[in-house]
Amino acid sequence: MQGAASEYRRLRALQYPDSWNPYLRCLREALAHHDVDVEVVGSPWRFFVAALHSRPDVLHLHWVHPHSRNASLTLVKFCLVQAAIWLFAMRGVRIVWTIHNLESHEKRYLRLDRLNSRLVARQVDAALVHARPQIELVCSALDLPPSKVHHVPHGNYVGCVPDPVPRPHGGPARITTHFLYFGLIRPYKGVLELIEAFRHLQGAVVLTVAGRPQGDGMKEAVESAAKTDPRIRLRLEYLTEEELAALIAECDVVVLPFTEIFTSGSLVMAITCAKPVIVPDSASLREYVDESCAFMFRAQQPDALRQVLERAHDSDRLEEMGTSARRMALAFDWGQIAGTVADIYRSQDACVRLTKPSS
Repeated sequence: MQGAASEYRRLRALQYPDSWNPYLRCLREALAHHDVDVEVVGSPWRFFVAALHSRPDVLHLHWVHPHSRNASLTLVKFCLVQAAIWLFAMRGVRIVWTIHNLESHEKRYLRLDRLNSRLVARQVDAALVHARPQIELVCSALDLPPSKVHHVPHGNYVGCVPDPVPRPHGGPARITTHFLYFGLIRPYKGVLELIEAFRHLQGAVVLTVAGRPQGDGMKEAVESAAKTDPRIRLRLEYLTEEELAALIAECDVVVLPFTEIFTSGSLVMAITCAKPVIVPDSASLREYVDESCAFMFRAQQPDALRQVLERAHDSDRLEEMGTSARRMALAFDWGQIAGTVADIYRSQDACVRLTKPSS
């Protein structure tokens, strides 16, 4: 007679909201291998309608902060999202929230933003963070017990971007250092500070800034800052995954000079593509990179960004650092990560466990 064996039936999960970021697609595809089918709703209105008509096993929240063009529309979004979450909770749906950031980076409606986060925190069965140092911060800010907050790393982008092509041995030595910033362009991303620091660099250097600016004001500020330096190339638009992968492949170093940081998908994408990075020195980012693949700087120190750009330009270790970056990225495997998430979906939920009788 064999011992009792246990298996799980497939779960139905609802993900809100959707995003252009391939992170969510990677998570959904990986969860499918752990008997979890994921449906996506993108807008607050569709989210509210789903709460009225569907009852998934799990609701997985991601970016829930209400922000929009004006205060009235922001308030409407807030009400729709909060009503939907409340309806799901009242119907016994398990609620999981990946906390990518504590508040909206726009900081336009901070009081509403903070109220929104605290209300969501009251309803969740589990909260996920991408770095261990964030656990204490999240528990303090949102009054969550540590037992509800789980560390789940950010998965890599293997399969979402082309594998890096190694440079041929014996080829010409690097003459020009090509720096790249990519991602949404918002004030906290530090793009204006990067352009200012780069303009003071001497030697054969190029900077590409690629991504969609937040609003016309941000776009005009970047264009104005860059126009006097012909070494700065701008791609101020939405980039397809193929276009972005091509830009990353062409560069020598990815620069991500955030003035605020919680989680960075851009960092994980850069190391997946075997590129050394320039990032602010933070405990959260050190869970993903170290000095073997990153140039770190103290953002609070005057002229620190210019100095670290110079260090990278003068370095003869960029190829070696890229190899180390790729090796570190491979450790963040979606199969393992999705297994952890699926276990969190099922924890404290005995009704979804199916036990085979002994035979």
